[in-house]
Amino acid sequence: MLSQWLSTTDSAIFRKNTLPLELSDQIIDFVAGLKVKKLRAHLATCSLVCRAWTSRSRYHFFQNCRLLVHLNNTLLFGQLLRSPLCTILLHLETLTLRNNGESSFHRIQDDLKLLTNLKSLRLCGWNWNAHGSPPPREFLSTFTNVVDLEIDCKELGDFDHMVQTFCAIPSTTRLAIRTVRKPKMFCGYRCTPPRPFVPRDPLLATPPQLLSLLLDTPAIIPIVHWLNGAGSHCITTLEISLPLLGAEDLPPLQQFIRGLNASLEHFTLDAYHKDSELSQGDFERTFEFSTFQRLRTCRFNKLFPALSMYSQTRPLDSAIPSIVRSIASPLQTLTFEIEGLPCRPWDTLDSFLSQQPGLKSVIFEFTVNNKRNGCDLLAARDIEKAFPRIGSMGILDIRLDRKHDKSSVRAGKIW
Repeated sequence: MLSQWLSTTDSAIFRKNTLPLELSDQIIDFVAGLKVKKLRAHLATCSLVCRAWTSRSRYHFFQNCRLLVHLNNTLLFGQLLRSPLCTILLHLETLTLRNNGESSFHRIQDDLKLLTNLKSLRLCGWNWNAHGSPPPREFLSTFTNVVDLEIDCKELGDFDHMVQTFCAIPSTTRLAIRTVRKPKMFCGYRCTPPRPFVPRDPLLATPPQLLSLLLDTPAIIPIVHWLNGAGSHCITTLEISLPLLGAEDLPPLQQFIRGLNASLEHFTLDAYHKDSELSQGDFERTFEFSTFQRLRTCRFNKLFPALSMYSQTRPLDSAIPSIVRSIASPLQTLTFEIEGLPCRPWDTLDSFLSQQPGLKSVIFEFTVNNKRNGCDLLAARDIEKAFPRIGSMGILDIRLDRKHDKSSVRAGKIW
């Protein structure tokens, strides 16, 4: 559709770029943000409009690069970076290295130093165990400007190797650790907890200056042990997905959470495993929100299904007020990602949220499986009726997320 618009629009408008540069950049940024299949074709079309559009289009076109670690790919990528005609050096900010068993990084180690604007590095496909071969520390030290490090690992067995990895990039401010393939021992039944991590190298006991941490792996306990042993850290953003935990896992996790009381500003929690041994009291004691002094945004993913097991002994709508009430600092944004809202009175929660002076937005995000038109709007209206007080205050935000379509209902209006 973009190509048709460009072909039918008078070319004189673009020949000399009569549009202000800020406006043309916003147009290209808007095109780059579209979630369409032929995005790269649209960016290529934009780059051919005029010279003023070329640089911004190339920025989005070459901003992300994914390199499959194969000998031929590695050598060709190195030759491209060394070429005097290479035009991607200034634009490349995110590099994804996907391992397939070969070790050919050292062939282009010097060439990667040319990527002076590289800010984000993603490592995929490595086995972080005693028999695996993680990327060499000497190779990782090449990325001196990387501030965003993401590790997607198949297995997490030997945590010592992983600590060496992100300690080799001291400029890291955001660290994300995900386990792609969940170990069988974490699926469906309680396993022996991982051993506490004791770094072999004393230098590894000091973590980078992390500001943001994302943990989406069953083996979070050794990571927590490492952070506790490393001492003080100033993490402001924490995203954590709780796996299948037992009572013996709570002390190190509680110690870690309490260590963030003076710095944490943004918190995201995925509900714990359905077979978890944690009780509601364990949950509240582990995440002792009363210690958070600077918390501004709080997000709970799949929280209502997780708390439904306690609905017989404790009303579901009273669990959230007890959590929010315990937060020492005034919240500004509270988000719930839910699969569906149970049909029950929500007066207690609605009344409590309406009395929070600093609360600016209460967001409900839930997936709509039924694709028929009327059902989505009906669900949104039901939530509006369940929370009339915060709806009348204009802070209620209802978002219906679907696979291929997104809409938002805010204070009774569809945007």
